[in-house]
Amino acid sequence: MQQQRQQAMSYEKNAYTQDLANNKTRTETRQSQFQRVIVEFAECKQRIMALQRFARYSDHRSQLVENNSQFYAARVCTDDGSVYVSCNATTNTLLTQKSPTCPFKR
Repeated sequence: MQQQRQQAMSYEKNAYTQDLANNKTRTETRQSQFQRVIVEFAECKQRIMALQRFARYSDHRSQLVENNSQFYAARVCTDDGSVYVSCNATTNTLLTQKSPTCPFKR
């Protein structure tokens, strides 16, 4: 079980790193802030989808990064940067990471 959790956390980190690479996010001197909370996967996924809908309605860009039975992740631009959010079914965690930049071009 511990090995599965470690693999899941590694997968989560790799997905975030891949998202940064795909969007060619600039390196900033300010460090990103992140939070991790325990949330059941189905509820977590619903929260992220609601955030994506809200972003669409408020004219902010968003991008689905990953969607499978074990992992769901998206990036949403905000007025002051962007937020990367992900759900992990193995660890039942919601990861939220703020970034001072939005990687999407208008």
